[in-house]
Amino acid sequence: MYAHELEEAVTHLVRAGSDRRWMTAYLILGHPQGGQQDVESSMRFAHDIGLRVMLSEFSPIPGTPDGERCREWIDLDEPLWHNKTIFPLIFLGDMEVQRLKSLSRDLNRSLEVSAQPAAVV
Repeated sequence: MYAHELEEAVTHLVRAGSDRRWMTAYLILGHPQGGQQDVESSMRFAHDIGLRVMLSEFSPIPGTPDGERCREWIDLDEPLWHNKTIFPLIFLGDMEVQRLKSLSRDLNRSLEVSAQPAAVV
């Protein structure tokens, strides 16, 4: 999905009565054709249009085009490497995965704070 398509879909949902606070953008972390910059910019874009962000770790599946691309980094013949938490760590590194997860939490927390009603004085 392109950014303008997501923004347009959110606009239509809001016009139809949906509450933006209950919308979440799911992003794939560690896809072999994506990098941390793509994930981070997508996270920030989703946040900027008022969406919560949920990161979903990529899991390589042997025999699929995306899974087969992962053979460069892991042994796909070993079933333990199919675990969704492993590949992003191999592909991006532990520090980068943790940084992106932390950024996701921070962005979501800032939406929660901005959605709080103002205190009556």
